[in-house]
Amino acid sequence: MAAVAMGMDAVRALGAPSPPPPPPPPAFITSAYLSRCPASFTSSLHLRGSKRSAASWCNLTASSMAEERQSGNGVDTRQDMDEDEDRRNWDVSNACINPVYRSSTLLRSPSESINDKLVRVLFLSEGNVCRSVYAEAIFTQLVRESGLSDIVECSSKATTNYNIGEPPDYRAVQVAEEYGLKLREGTVARVVDSANDIVDYDLLLVMDRFNASDLMKEVTLHEAIDKRTRYAYKVHRLGEFSSSRLIEDIDDPLYGNMGGPKEIELLRQVYDDLVDSCKGLIELLLRIKLTLQDTETLKQGLSWYLGQMDALEWFAPPMLQNKKSSSTY
Repeated sequence: MAAVAMGMDAVRALGAPSPPPPPPPPAFITSAYLSRCPASFTSSLHLRGSKRSAASWCNLTASSMAEERQSGNGVDTRQDMDEDEDRRNWDVSNACINPVYRSSTLLRSPSESINDKLVRVLFLSEGNVCRSVYAEAIFTQLVRESGLSDIVECSSKATTNYNIGEPPDYRAVQVAEEYGLKLREGTVARVVDSANDIVDYDLLLVMDRFNASDLMKEVTLHEAIDKRTRYAYKVHRLGEFSSSRLIEDIDDPLYGNMGGPKEIELLRQVYDDLVDSCKGLIELLLRIKLTLQDTETLKQGLSWYLGQMDALEWFAPPMLQNKKSSSTY
């Protein structure tokens, strides 16, 4: 930067005019527009009609522009001051400290180690320390009992990074032992890798609308980046598959850390909801399997069935509302 400054001083000493300030942001980049964009999206967004990324626009602060302009004649006009104010209104540099770059899902295919005939199910909850861990253990047991172990497997992850590396919550372990549910040995919380998991898994099952929102924001953005992709049809709430009773959200029993008998009661209720939902999913897989032709796989049959289901309802942010309403799967 010092070398650049000295170079500019030398140019000015020769009487050369100062370079013009950078162009203003495109008209649609307003404070209202940027306030609707999460920092991770804003930092990787390339602005229409401009070669600058959002992060580079953020670095063009009003103060740096004013300093460059004043170095020419030492005077700020009223128009200059108004322009400074406009730029301060949309400056979001503080929101772009940690940019996140998303890789295209079209640049890869399912991992080579994955059996292309195997149905892979991923259970997702907020922290991966209770509900999704239960679901993985319950479903694994039901898969084994139904004779589907050779063609169906599952795993569990979190939609947020709050508990990465932590074992299941001790209260969840207590209730699991009460029901004789064996949790996977060495289980620790992992966060979903959206760019890879939406390709590798055939069905991604969230517990509630909040988990759905966390995941679908990422899935929908990948679809927006790669227009030829369709992954959102794979995402559903686990309760949708219950065949014995209506289950919508399977709520977090540990939310609020109320403790005591009430918390244990909620954990038992969640266990019952998960058992009913997982049983319904197993029944569906068995029905699909019975309808397959000789050359068809359960993976293909499940994909077709999911394509016929209603789209998942989730809390879409304003910038994704149109994408949500116009998507067909």
